[in-house]
Amino acid sequence: MRSRARGAGGVSAAVLAVVAHPDDDLLFLNPDLDAGIHAGVPTCVVYVSAGDALLPVGPAALRARDRQRGIQDAYRATAGTADLPLQDEWDGVVVEVGGRHVEEFTLRDRPDVRVVFVGLPDGHLAELLSGATLLTVPAAGGLVAEPQPYDAGDAVTVLLGLMERHRPTVLHVTELFADHRYDTPSSHPDHRAAAALAVAAAARYREQGGTWLPSLVEHRDYGVGHHPVNLAPATRARKRTLFADEYQPWDPAAADVFGATDRAYHRSSRGTRWAVTDGDGVVWLLAVRDGRVACWHGPGTWRGPGDLGPDDPGSGVTAVIAACGTDGAPHVAARTHDGRTVVRPITGGGWTDLGTPDPGAGSRYVGTPTLVPNADGRLQVFVVNAGGGLSSRWETLDGGWHPWFDLGGTDLQDPCDALLDATGRIEVVAATRTGLVLWRQAVPDGGLLRGPVPALAPAGSATFAVNADGRPEIHHRRAGSATVATSWQDADFAWRSSADLGGHGGIGAVANATVQGRIAAVVRNGGGGVSVAVQEAPDSGYGPWTDLGGFTPDVPTVAATPDGRLVVAVLDADGGIRQRTRSAAGRWTPWRDVAPAH
Repeated sequence: MRSRARGAGGVSAAVLAVVAHPDDDLLFLNPDLDAGIHAGVPTCVVYVSAGDALLPVGPAALRARDRQRGIQDAYRATAGTADLPLQDEWDGVVVEVGGRHVEEFTLRDRPDVRVVFVGLPDGHLAELLSGATLLTVPAAGGLVAEPQPYDAGDAVTVLLGLMERHRPTVLHVTELFADHRYDTPSSHPDHRAAAALAVAAAARYREQGGTWLPSLVEHRDYGVGHHPVNLAPATRARKRTLFADEYQPWDPAAADVFGATDRAYHRSSRGTRWAVTDGDGVVWLLAVRDGRVACWHGPGTWRGPGDLGPDDPGSGVTAVIAACGTDGAPHVAARTHDGRTVVRPITGGGWTDLGTPDPGAGSRYVGTPTLVPNADGRLQVFVVNAGGGLSSRWETLDGGWHPWFDLGGTDLQDPCDALLDATGRIEVVAATRTGLVLWRQAVPDGGLLRGPVPALAPAGSATFAVNADGRPEIHHRRAGSATVATSWQDADFAWRSSADLGGHGGIGAVANATVQGRIAAVVRNGGGGVSVAVQEAPDSGYGPWTDLGGFTPDVPTVAATPDGRLVVAVLDADGGIRQRTRSAAGRWTPWRDVAPAH
C-alpha cells in the first residue's frame, strides 16, 4: 500500500539518505529505504565518497563508475522497473549546488527515486572534519569530468543545497557514535564523518527554513554483526538479492562480512511509550519537535499541540515517554541530546533535570528512560547506562531525588521498560542479546532484585503488557524470524511460560495496551506499515494479525480508553502524527490526522 505523497499541512513526504559509500545503504539502511520506495515515498540517496577504495587514479575512476552502476541496478530492482542495457533506465544530469557539481540520476519510470554521487575520495572523509581539503574522484565516463576541491564547509553546503532541492521530511544516516560495546572492528571513520556532515547540513536547513524537519533516523552499521538476526526470512532474501545479485556483480570486492543482509537495527530507540491514558480517560500523544516536547490529547477531536519545552536550548530532547502516577496524573520523561534524563508532569509544573548516570563522554551512550510510580506514588526512572547495565533515580519522601544508583546488569538493549504490578511492586525488564533480565521489588517501595526470565531468543528491546487478572507479560521480537514473542506469569505469578505470536515481520519494539481486559500488541511491519494482534478473550491467546496499512519510519504507539477504544498512532513519513481507532465493537476507523507536520 502506498503512503500519501502529501500529508496534512501540505507537506510532501520525502526521504533523503546520506551515506559514505555506495553499498552502505544496501547493507545498513535497508529494509527501511526499500519499504519506503514500495510505499511510494520519494527517496533520494546521496553518496558522499566515490567508493574508490584508495586505488590509483585510473583504477579508482573505474571502481567509482562500477559502484555507481551497481547502485543503479539495485534501485532499479527495488522500484521494480525495466532493466535496460547500460543502466539506460536512468536519466542523469549535472546539478550545480553549493558552488560544486554533483551527478544526479533519476529512475525514468519512477522519477521519485533518485541517487546522487558527490565523489569525495574514499577513506579520507574524516580528514575533512580535521580541516583538510580534498579533491573529488571523477567516475570513468561520468557526467562530472574534473576533480573539485572540498573542505568541510563545502561538503555541508552541498548537502544543504541537496536538502533544499529535495525537501526531505526524513533523514537516514549511519550512526553518529558507534556503540562502544560492540564496535569491533572499529566502524569506518568515513561513516561517522558522512553522518556528521549530514546532521550539520540538516541543522542549517532547519534553521534557515524555520522547520523541525527532517526527522533523523540513525542506523547501526558494523555493529549489527554483534546482534541477533532480526529480519524475517523473506526480508533477508530480498536484502541479499539487492546487494548480492544486483550490486555485487559490479563490485566483486564488496562483501557482507558483518552479516548485515540478515540484520537491521536503528542506533537508538524513541520507544513505544509516547502515548498514555490518564486517570480521566484522556489519551495523550507526545512527540519531539526541534528538541521540544509537543503533546496532543483526545481521542475524538484531537487538541494541540501543547508545548512542554524544555525552554533551555541546551536541554533539547531526542526521545520522550509517558506514564501515569498512582493518582492518574500523566508525566513524561525525556532523554536530552547530551544523555541526561529530565521529567515533568504533562499538566502543570516544569522540568526536573535528573542528570545522567554517566557524565562526560559516556553520556552519549545512555539510553531512553522509562518512568513508573512506586506504590506510594513516588516516581522512579530507569535507564540503560553507558556500560549496558541498569541505572535508576527515584523521588524521596521530602520531594527530592535519590542520586543515580547502579542496579547492575550487562549487555542490556535500549530501552528498558517498567510497570507497577498488581501487588504494588515495580518490575523492570530489559533484553540482552541472548535473553531477558527482570528486576522486581522485594516489597512495595523497596529495593529491586534481579533474575532471568524464561524467553524465546530476543532481537531488540522488550516491553511489558498487563493481563486482565493483573499478571504481567513481556513482548519482544524473536531472533531469526522477526515474529513477536511473549513470556508471561502463570497463575501462581511465576515466570516460566513463553510462546511465538507470529506476525508480519518488520523491525523495532512492540507497543501494547490492554483494552476491555484484552492485550493488544502493535508493531511496525515488514512493509513499514502497522500490524496489530489482540487477545481473543481476557487472559487468553491472541487472534490473527491485522495489517492496518499506512507507513511510518519509526515504531508506533498504542493506548486504550475506559470505554473500550484502542488508539494506534504513528509518526508519518511527512512528519505528521496519524492514528486509527478501534471501537469497543471492534471496528477500525481510517487513518486520520492528529497533527500536521507543520
